[in-house]
Amino acid sequence: MVAHNTIPRATGTKSSFFPAIVAIIVVGAVFLIVSSSFSGGVYDYEIKALRVDWNSMMGAEVKVSGTVVPGSIRGDAAKLDITFDVQDAEGNKISAHYAKVLPDPFAENREVILEGTVKENYLIEANKMTVKCPSRYQDGTMSEEESQKYYRERHVGPPGYQPDPAPAVPGS
Repeated sequence: MVAHNTIPRATGTKSSFFPAIVAIIVVGAVFLIVSSSFSGGVYDYEIKALRVDWNSMMGAEVKVSGTVVPGSIRGDAAKLDITFDVQDAEGNKISAHYAKVLPDPFAENREVILEGTVKENYLIEANKMTVKCPSRYQDGTMSEEESQKYYRERHVGPPGYQPDPAPAVPGS
């Protein structure tokens, strides 16, 4: 007697295993996208509006910008412990505490963007600070030729710029 192999075989029906894996991957990707869009939300506020909503924002992460008030910088930068006041154009003020290395351009009357946690007494515990630098751009009174020269001196060259060929060296 001859033994036959009796392994069951698919008879033309497609396995439902592959579509199930694809569905799980798609659902997982959608979940990651949706959950990441809700986590770490930072509220972007103007100082005036933040002061109005202060009590309801206690403990929230916010982003706010303003100008460093002259004479308000307190603490020791060497010890990474600085507190200062920030105000908007209307004179609305909040205080900020920053316990990291100060950005180089940080100074009185500079505009700063703070990200941090709302604390009591109109204080932001800032964990990130960006200092806006004064404009380094020209006022628009340069001629096109002066503008091109200025650009070449400070950069490799404008798009499409071809430097003048080097002058021929006599005797070469």
